[in-house]
Amino acid sequence: MKIEIKEKDLLEIQDLIMRSYSFIKDGPVPELEKELYETVHKIDRIIRNEE
Repeated sequence: MKIEIKEKDLLEIQDLIMRSYSFIKDGPVPELEKELYETVHKIDRIIRNEE
């Protein structure tokens, strides 16, 4: 399976990973937790070609 990722989406993923690191390091932030959850599901839909 080959998945193409737009640069904009890749930058969004990079930002999310960096903020996730801070989330783990500094403790929970409710709005980031929600965004992490939604982004994981967005990536899952992309992988399953549902978007």
